[in-house]
Amino acid sequence: MGELDFSLYFYNSVIFATVTAGLTVLMGSMAGYVFARTDFPGKRSLTALIIGVMFISLGPMTLFPKFKLAMDWGLNSSIYTMPIASLYGLGASLFLYEGFVKSLGKEIDEAAIVDGAGYFKRFFRIVLPLMVPVTSTFFLLEFVAEWNNYVFPLVMSAGNPDMKTLTVGVVELRNMGDGAAAWNLLMAGSSISILPVLLVFILMNRRIVEGLSQGAIKG
Repeated sequence: MGELDFSLYFYNSVIFATVTAGLTVLMGSMAGYVFARTDFPGKRSLTALIIGVMFISLGPMTLFPKFKLAMDWGLNSSIYTMPIASLYGLGASLFLYEGFVKSLGKEIDEAAIVDGAGYFKRFFRIVLPLMVPVTSTFFLLEFVAEWNNYVFPLVMSAGNPDMKTLTVGVVELRNMGDGAAAWNLLMAGSSISILPVLLVFILMNRRIVEGLSQGAIKG
């Protein structure tokens, strides 16, 4: 096996985790706002469906459809487009944001409507800035989840080694020994790969707890 470019893998992990977490936060916040402020036909049925799906592990079932979709749309050619194919159900983010928006009260929206603000302006200019505690919390949690994601980046980078993430590269250290599994290298690489995430959790521990608490409030 040739040399492993861990500087590239680290960069890929940062891009993949950051973009995926950012897109997930954007989708979850918009969906949570709609569910909290809008009554539409089938809302209860859709809510029950989303809750039911949250209790089912769909990871292996969705891997091939996501890979096929990425192939058809050309999303497997760059680390910058790979996060789009990695997106999946809203799940917890939707209900976290919905609970937080309900705690704000509808007076904020009503005042914005009086001032002539449209639906998207109310969300992006008024509500979204108020979501900072929940957004920072969920972004960090999603960032960590995508940073540790192994199977999807492995499949996507099978034909393009330049798209490998740090997690994939660390696992490949196991095969760097002379005919034997180099577990010492694997353990060393694993320890190094978790340092950025561990540092983030240490620095942001209080913000994570506050964000989860505020997101759990029901109006």
